[in-house]
Amino acid sequence: MSVPSIDDAITRHAAWRDRGPIRVWRQANRCSTRDLASILDVSVSALVNWENGISVPAQDICAKLGRLSGDEHFRAVLLDWFAEKPAV
Repeated sequence: MSVPSIDDAITRHAAWRDRGPIRVWRQANRCSTRDLASILDVSVSALVNWENGISVPAQDICAKLGRLSGDEHFRAVLLDWFAEKPAV
């Protein structure tokens, strides 16, 4: 049985990160990190942490994201994505 290399783990994590619903929505709508953070009234670092899967936004922020994206199930989608986070 072979052990995955660190390069494989990094590649898997980057692919997972790039599928994140916040990042996908922001990029599809050509919204900068700074602009979305301002719209949500949060810090850029908080937004970056959510996009990188370091933490999950609070329910009120998910509600704002849901209204902004038009997806009433945004929090569920985000939590499903977060649950798929690959082990490093």
